[in-house]
This record gives sequence, structure tokens and C-alpha cells, in this order.
Amino acid sequence: MSAKETHSTTAAVLDATPTSVESGAEGRALARPELLGPIIAVLVVLSFATLSFRHAIVGAAFAGVLVVLAAIDLERGIIPNRIVLPAAGVLYVLQLALFPSHVLAWTLAPLTASLLLALPHLIWLAGWFSLAVLVAIANGIATLFSGKPAPMFVRFLSAFLRFEGVGLLGQILRTVFLSNHLAN
Repeated sequence: MSAKETHSTTAAVLDATPTSVESGAEGRALARPELLGPIIAVLVVLSFATLSFRHAIVGAAFAGVLVVLAAIDLERGIIPNRIVLPAAGVLYVLQLALFPSHVLAWTLAPLTASLLLALPHLIWLAGWFSLAVLVAIANGIATLFSGKPAPMFVRFLSAFLRFEGVGLLGQILRTVFLSNHLAN
């Protein structure tokens, strides 16, 4: 494949539009929503045929939401929070209403799972923040000896604050580091 063919292929891939836009369905959530109804209906019938009534209500609601989310994910590659969060709230209230003896389990299980899933990310952030503190100390020592901050440390800290330092603290630290670097 020549360089010109590679460039045109790359451009075609980058310019590709989702199938829902190509088929004239700009305003709809999915290109073929008529396929979702029968799939959801089969899952609702299966849940009522195999589960007790109270469990079938929750299972049918959950299955319907999962089918819609799976279709959107397959078509667009995203899982929209505007569907997930209200559905989670409705299912939580539904489970509390249908199974009041399990209030503690329905409440603590999602909280525990979210904390466990967030733990690796929190450890990762703690490592980067520790590294940033060490670089800031090294930058202070370099500034003491040379009279100006080391450009390598300033670049690292600026990039770190741009990507990790969010909120007021990040803005303050970014302003201090950049004003010190620009003044020298």
C-alpha cells in the first residue's frame, strides 16, 4: 500500500460517521430501535416465567435497561449516564419496596463495590501525588542552589497540575509555579 493510499484510508476512517447518522436518524438514540421491543419482550416473558413475581418485576426492569444500554454501547461505544443513573435509582427504590428486609444489603453492596472499584485509581493517584511532592521538593532544592527553578521540574509539575490538580488548589499551585518560572 502506497503512502497516498494509506493517507486516503486513514482520512476515510477518521471521517467515518456512525451508522445512525448515515441512515438519517440524527434525532434518534439508535439506528434501529424497532429491534429492541421484541428482545425486551422476550426477556420480560422469560423473567416472569422463571422467577417469582417480585423477583420478575426487578429482573424485567433490569433486563430492559440492559438491552437498551447494550444497543447504545454497540452502536456508539458509550454508556450514557442519563440512562444508567435514573435506572439505578428506580431499581434501588423498587428493590427497597419489594424486599424491605434487605435494605442494608441493597444499600451497602453498591457502596462497597464502588469503593473497591475506585481503590486502584486512588492508589494510582496517591502515587502520582507523592511523586509530584518529591519533584516539588527537588525543585525547591534546585532553586536554592541555582537561584532559579529547574525547567525539567517545572514542566513536570505544570503538566501534573494541568491533568491531576483540579479545583481551587490546582489553580493556585499552577499559578504559583508558572508565575515563579516566568519571572525567572
